[in-house]
Amino acid sequence: MMPGLVLGIALLQYFRMFGFTATWSVLLVAHLVVTLPYVARTMIAGLSRFDFTLIEAARTLGCTYAGSVLRVMVPALAPSFLISGLFSLLASFDNYPVSIFLTDVRSKTLPIRMLQYIEEAPDPTLAALSTLILSGTLALLLISDRLVGLHRMAGTAD
Repeated sequence: MMPGLVLGIALLQYFRMFGFTATWSVLLVAHLVVTLPYVARTMIAGLSRFDFTLIEAARTLGCTYAGSVLRVMVPALAPSFLISGLFSLLASFDNYPVSIFLTDVRSKTLPIRMLQYIEEAPDPTLAALSTLILSGTLALLLISDRLVGLHRMAGTAD
C-alpha cells in the first residue's frame, strides 16, 4: 500500500507526462487504480469459494456457457460484488490526497469541498452533511442486508 500523497503526486506526473488533462477522466482512472486492489481481493476470495462444477451442471441441463454464468455464477457471487462495491466506494470517498492533486479549480470532489468548507466557514452545515452521509451509509447497509443478508456477506451460514 502506497501512501496517498505519494500516489497522488505520481499519478499527477504520469498523466501530465502523456498530456492527459481531462479532469473527470483523470479522476476516474486514478480512483480505479486506488480501488482495484480492494475489488480484486474481494472477488478472488468469492471466486475461491465458488464451486465451478455448478456451471458444468447448468450446461448439461441445457444452458449456454454465458447463460450458465449469468444464472448460476452471478447470483452466487452477488455478496462479493456488493462488498467489493462498498469497499471501493469507501476507499474512493476517503481518498483525499489523490483527488486534491488531480482536480482543477473549477471541479472539486465532495471531500475536497468539505475540507475547504471547514477552513472557510465553520458552522453546523458540515455536521448536517456528515449526518446525511452516515445515514446514507446505514441505509445502504440495511438495503444490502435485505437483498443479500449479512450472514452471506460475512461468509457464514445460518
